[in-house]
Amino acid sequence: MRMALTKLEANMELGQSYAGLYVLNEGLHALKYLCDDDYQVFKKRYSEKLVDDQQNKPTAEVNLQAQKEIENMTRYFCMVLDQWHLHPNSECRSRQLKKAHEYANRVPNAKFILDLEKNQ
Repeated sequence: MRMALTKLEANMELGQSYAGLYVLNEGLHALKYLCDDDYQVFKKRYSEKLVDDQQNKPTAEVNLQAQKEIENMTRYFCMVLDQWHLHPNSECRSRQLKKAHEYANRVPNAKFILDLEKNQ
């Protein structure tokens, strides 16, 4: 029985205690000692995978960080667009154009700065 429980743990990606409780829930329901409503609640609870929690958090954090970076750079390039005419210095503009090239595929305002370069 221990080997069968270990196989269940691996197949369903459950911890030892959840696998045991899952089996207990299934058995009690099959023997008609557990009503359908309680069975469904426990089945959902004890079917939660161990791996999901650990894998989704870093991805969500990375996505959130990338989204914040895009928002910040959108604001940054918006300010650059507003102040473009105030800085006719070619050195200043070349720095902004270099940064705009880096973000051209991710931030729409960066493309507008590149268009300013073409129009000059």
